[in-house]
Order: sequence, then structure tokens, then C-alpha cells
Amino acid sequence: MKTFIALLVVLSPVLGWTHENHSPVSDIINKSPVSLATVAALTDFHDANLGAVWGWNSQLAQDDVTSNILHIDSTAAAAVAKYDCHFHSHGSENEAHCHNEGVASSSLAAPSSVHFSTEDLVTALTSALDIFNRKVSAVENLTAIKTWQSAEQIFVHLNYQAGTSNGVSYYMCHIHHGAEIDCHRSLNPGPQEPVF
Repeated sequence: MKTFIALLVVLSPVLGWTHENHSPVSDIINKSPVSLATVAALTDFHDANLGAVWGWNSQLAQDDVTSNILHIDSTAAAAVAKYDCHFHSHGSENEAHCHNEGVASSSLAAPSSVHFSTEDLVTALTSALDIFNRKVSAVENLTAIKTWQSAEQIFVHLNYQAGTSNGVSYYMCHIHHGAEIDCHRSLNPGPQEPVF
């Protein structure tokens, strides 16, 4: 019995980082309207099967969030799916609802393929949000999120407003030890940053 309890104590931090609704992962996403809306827009995009996600840019716009999802469509061209997201409260829980406002072509040259799945990109975002929340500012202060992949790396920009000052925090994420996505704070924004 003591061995079982010791094993639970050792594994509890790992078991807690799952994609269940009340886990630390969803808690960090739910703390910011920008990240909550981003994940809702990505879910809608995925359900619509519009293509492979290359990156996104989500911005707070008063009480709503606009999210532009850069992707490679079925013709292998770059395109942007635009979502407008608003919020509903259910008790103490907020829920984001996004509406596809259309898809537009992009002047960007699409990469020949994308290395990371949408789930990988959300995992990188979650990791960056966790680091941001612990070392930079409260996640509630986010005003914009920009994420994209380039080669075998994911880049995340987190814009925030704390008091009267605005800032941006950069993250570089990659596969670590063959399976896990690991993110680090970065001093530079990263290469091949797309313009939406």
C-alpha cells in the first residue's frame, strides 16, 4: 500500500497534465479570453476540415477575440480562415463561441508541408502560457497570441498589457527527446514570421 501511495505522489504531477476539462492544461487555457477563443477557433477549423494549420494570430478586440488561422488548403496554397469569437458564461465557467467569417487566400508562399499537428501547436501554446504565467505576467493580461511553425520549430508570441505597459514575450518550442514538445523563452521573435 505504501508503494502504491508513493507511486501516486510521484506520478500525480504527470497525471494532472492531461487534456481533461479541469486539469492544469485546460485551466491555463481558460484563464485568458484570447487563449480560450484561440482553442475554440482551432476546434471549429479542425471540425470543418479546411486544411493543415501553419499558424494563427488571435487578438482581443474589446469583448471579443478575432482569430486568423493560417493554413495550407487542399490545393497546397496558403489561406487564412477568419473567426470572430465571443463568450458566454455558464456559472463560473466561460465558453468561447466562434463563427467562421470566411476564408481568404494569402500572399504568403505555403511551405511544402507542415511538421506539427494542430494538437502539437496547442501543446506548445499551453507550455508557453505556463512559462508566461510563472515568469512574465498573469495569463489574464494577454491581448494577442501569434503562433507559427517553421521547419521543426514552433514560435509563440504572447502580447500582454500589465497596468499601463505593453509587452511581448517570445517562445521557441521543439520536440525534445523524440516525443515531448518543450518550449523556452527566447530573445528574438523567430524566423519566417508570417504576416496575417
